[in-house]
Amino acid sequence: MAIPDKFSVVQMRTVLELNGFPAIPVEDEVATKQQILVSRSFLDPIHDPEIVGAAVAEFAQRASHRLRKEGEVTGRFLVFASTSPHRPGPEHSVSAHVRLAVPTSEPTPLVAAARAALAPKLVHGMQYMRAGILCMDLASGGVRARPARRHRTTSTPR
Repeated sequence: MAIPDKFSVVQMRTVLELNGFPAIPVEDEVATKQQILVSRSFLDPIHDPEIVGAAVAEFAQRASHRLRKEGEVTGRFLVFASTSPHRPGPEHSVSAHVRLAVPTSEPTPLVAAARAALAPKLVHGMQYMRAGILCMDLASGGVRARPARRHRTTSTPR
């Protein structure tokens, strides 16, 4: 009785692996990320656009932290908020694409741009249940060194 006649390909690979033979080659290159998503569903509905904006600001800060940790910058992002289709009441979903003039991983421009893009679209009284930020157009070079401060030196005549 041959193994292929009795078992599936997955089971055959498992048997090979257990016997010390690699069934699937190991890839040396790690795939680079194309996007970073930070989003959450809220436990209770949020009716106030200011609170949704604060949540989005926090998500932008988390995204910034992840970008800097991985040494990347983002040139474009999508910010969004939505109500739940499973709850009674009107459905409302808003999003905004933001293209940054200069790719960055700094939290201040990400937070400011995310809030400015989403705030005008939020409607007071809607039951927002989810919000987030999706960073796209990732590139390496996230943690840029700040320029050194130039110190004035004064020389005293001897």
